[in-house]
Amino acid sequence: RRAGDRFQPTGMRGRSKSLHEFMIDEKIPRAWRDRVPLLIVNDEIAWVCGWRVDERARAPEHAPEIWRVTFRKK
Repeated sequence: RRAGDRFQPTGMRGRSKSLHEFMIDEKIPRAWRDRVPLLIVNDEIAWVCGWRVDERARAPEHAPEIWRVTFRKK
């Protein structure tokens, strides 16, 4: 996590939100925030694991290739 990180959570019609603001709005406990895994693609947040995917990282309908990424807690 870096200060000022932003992403476009799905469902926000392309508007971006700071990661900090997103975590507060989603009521992610402060103690967890630095430990929430992030999937980074091309230096951008693609997924806040366990919460929301970035709108730009969603696969378009009828995409010829799709990667499935799974995050599991042990």
